Amino acid sequence: MRTRKALRTSLPLATLALAATALPAATTFHPLPSSGSDRFDYAIGRGGNGTVAGHSHEFESVLPVLWHNADSAYTGPSALALPNGSQGGEARWISADAAFVAGFAALPVAGRDDINTVPVLWARGAGGAYSASVLPRLNGAVSETMILGGNTAGTRLVGQSGASPVAAVWRGTPPSSYTVQAPLLPAGAIGASSALALSADGARAVGTYETADGTQSVVWTDLGSAYSPRKLANLSGGSQAFVETVSRDGALAAGAAETGGGLRPTVWDAATGAARELATLGHFEATVLTIAENNAWFGGRATDPGSFAGVAVLWDSEGRIHQVTTLATAAGVALPGLTPESVTGVHHVANGVYTIVGTGVATLSGATVGYVLENLALATSAPPSPEPPPPVSPEPQPNPQPDPSPEPETVVPPTKPGVGLLKRNQSASGNDSANFAEPSSQPRILGGGRREKDL
Repeated sequence: MRTRKALRTSLPLATLALAATALPAATTFHPLPSSGSDRFDYAIGRGGNGTVAGHSHEFESVLPVLWHNADSAYTGPSALALPNGSQGGEARWISADAAFVAGFAALPVAGRDDINTVPVLWARGAGGAYSASVLPRLNGAVSETMILGGNTAGTRLVGQSGASPVAAVWRGTPPSSYTVQAPLLPAGAIGASSALALSADGARAVGTYETADGTQSVVWTDLGSAYSPRKLANLSGGSQAFVETVSRDGALAAGAAETGGGLRPTVWDAATGAARELATLGHFEATVLTIAENNAWFGGRATDPGSFAGVAVLWDSEGRIHQVTTLATAAGVALPGLTPESVTGVHHVANGVYTIVGTGVATLSGATVGYVLENLALATSAPPSPEPPPPVSPEPQPNPQPDPSPEPETVVPPTKPGVGLLKRNQSASGNDSANFAEPSSQPRILGGGRREKDL
């Protein structure tokens, strides 16, 4: 015994330090503190410093908020400053280093009951505080304009703008020196469109647009002065596709596509537009909302089309589906008082360890709350499952052309005003496939952009 004890205590301090740093961090679960008993919180992303961005709703208002990580715990949400005269807004994107947050703010229109939003970029200053800048719109009139994604440096941003919202790309220098243009859409585009996400270098963007056959998805590749569009393929048996995100390296796009059985989680090759269907749970529909930085895991939501109950899920690179609750339980972590319903962020920490961000439902109140599941080990091997169907061949693409002059179609704006949940990606039946835990008074609709209830 004495000899063994001597051996233990005689190890060099450097060796002991190395052994300590090699130990994996413990898996921990953090429900994000609520904005209030009458509010519904949504976590949409997390920066590398632990800052989580999102927004907080009540029946008549919505605010962009941040949760900060301090001493391995999350502080209560702090509202981002809004531009003068605005009546609320949302945070829809946070950069990888949390230096930038972007979204929109709602401005009233004197004597009118119109929806009117402006694109907002929040930039973090030297002292850590964020300041808001209003960026230009495609026209100066009343419109539904918002930023929904950006590149790492904040020099490219994407979203939608215009009285009848169309996809928009902002180019410039943070925090406020930007120009905006509407990228070219594939043949057959009519009506609204929106750009939703951007790769880390800004070279690839993804979004959706309307056609006579319904909603389609597009990937844009930067050619220098313009983005060239490519239609993303539909799955066999379906006529619609709803992309949600693009990978950090721009190689993959992901979201959902329609089949005869409803919406199915889908990954596209961004270079060719070919589609691959992922697994889902039983009779559930599902959509992918986020891709890990190493492209090894995908996160999103499975939805029961009958009850609209949601399940937070992950997919491995082979397309197999895993419930977040099951993975957390296997890691020895309980999720007291919360049912995770979506995954909006999958962040690779190191060596097969990931941090998961999403939104769930509080068991007692039924309110939506954000959560962070830190340091979850995800094995790359799993039991075999049926092979996914072969990729769908992409359709021929139009020749690249420069971005046209932004002249969005003018239509009569919606008659129901205000700021509320963004809806998108509805199935052909018209059912909203992710209706969960909302206020009894239906929030007001802003139009195009990610469907809030998928978060």
